[in-house]
Amino acid sequence: MTGTGARYGLAWAIGVLLLANVVGSIDRTALSVLLPQIKQEMHFSDTQLGLLTGLAFSAFYAIFGLPLSRLADRGRRPLLIGVAMGFWSLMTALTGLAQGFWHLMTARMLVAVGEAGGVPAAHSLISELTPEHRRPMALAIHSAGVPLGALIGLAGGGLLADALGWRVSFAVLGVLGLPVALLVLVTLPEPRTRTLVSTRP
Repeated sequence: MTGTGARYGLAWAIGVLLLANVVGSIDRTALSVLLPQIKQEMHFSDTQLGLLTGLAFSAFYAIFGLPLSRLADRGRRPLLIGVAMGFWSLMTALTGLAQGFWHLMTARMLVAVGEAGGVPAAHSLISELTPEHRRPMALAIHSAGVPLGALIGLAGGGLLADALGWRVSFAVLGVLGLPVALLVLVTLPEPRTRTLVSTRP
């Protein structure tokens, strides 16, 4: 690949991974703005709301981040990111079907499990694709997806909630992630595969 082609390929990969990070942040933060409607419909206590926004996500994200990071060390990272993203997007969409506290709690836990597979593999892939002198900028661009997604999730989630209600809002937000997951699976390279092939005797 020529130098220009390699630069375009790198820019594309970082852009797709940035988009995936934005979507993950949207799915993570939209719950906060949808909580008033959920509380009104299901009559949750403040303790239950705190569990939904805190422990349900953060504990499972931390626990499953370790084995999924280990998998990223050994496996095909675009496959891991794409599958993880498809899973958390589907779990986000299914959150809208919840009929009670434990349904919502389980859905948030499963969203966290999916998202735990995204960032470690993305950081690993960016680090391998990017020349060392450009690596800090590439990682900073990817990390910018978190505040950008939070901004979109809070503003967009509020607009969706007012227009469609919290259940349909979760469905819309979840479905929006599926095309991005497909983009990750179809278009991102796995340089580790090329390295293994080139070093065979």
